[in-house]
Amino acid sequence: MSLKLGNTAVNKLYLGATQINKSYLGATLVLNTGTPVVRINPGAGIRVSNDAYIDWEANDAVDPGSGGQQSDSGALWTMSLGNKFPSNVTWDVSLVTTLGYNESDILSLFDGEIFGDGLQYTFTLDDGDYDVILMFGEVFHINSGTRIFDILVNGVIIEDDLDMFIYTGGKFIAKPYIFSHTVTGSTPLVVRFNASVDNASVSGIEIRQK
Repeated sequence: MSLKLGNTAVNKLYLGATQINKSYLGATLVLNTGTPVVRINPGAGIRVSNDAYIDWEANDAVDPGSGGQQSDSGALWTMSLGNKFPSNVTWDVSLVTTLGYNESDILSLFDGEIFGDGLQYTFTLDDGDYDVILMFGEVFHINSGTRIFDILVNGVIIEDDLDMFIYTGGKFIAKPYIFSHTVTGSTPLVVRFNASVDNASVSGIEIRQK
């Protein structure tokens, strides 16, 4: 099966029920310079950032019917309700900090996660080009094939059957997933996680305007 986004092909190869090879679209860990306009700490409260940018917002008041939550930059976002889970362990965050993130900030993000099937975030952003960074990590399972989900952007699958354990490289290893998106005509950016095995989960979300 091949999934194409622009000229990028994402290929998977299965042998029976065992996935033996997969390249992930968001695994190219190249973060363009830009200014964070949204930072979300889904699993816990607000985290005051240790860099020059906005703080990581708590995942509160997120019911779409509530009118949404506003980031420090003024961007508005809502999400469908999920479940929070505290991790309270020490994570390997080296794959994130190599991109220039503050280690203390990222460690605090992975103090928890939000999980569920059909998690959906809706962002109201100014027209322009953005990088979206999803902070992933497996906090519970110890094998591949135990947490698998799709990532959809505005209803289109950009990552089919992401296996969390395979993607991150194991349990308690933090790894960002990065994709680019262009907002035109004030169309909201909708990021959704549909699970096929167990639940989808995410420990941090950042959107940077290029």
